[in-house]
Amino acid sequence: MNQRMYDALTDLAAYALELDTEYWRLDKRVGELAQQECPAADLSAVLSERAQLAEECQEFRGVIAAFRDQVARQ
Repeated sequence: MNQRMYDALTDLAAYALELDTEYWRLDKRVGELAQQECPAADLSAVLSERAQLAEECQEFRGVIAAFRDQVARQ
């Protein structure tokens, strides 16, 4: 694997970790909101954002896997 491919995989993995961190931040926020008496709209908004982020994470990991497979074939 050449250096550019290695750097690209590293950057992709770093971004995936950023997405994971944001997901867990939102997950913690959901827990906090669930324990408080907050408007249902607030909890719903955070749940929606977390669900969208989870979908993005899953799709992004698929992109990383496809790229890794392509790199391995070279």
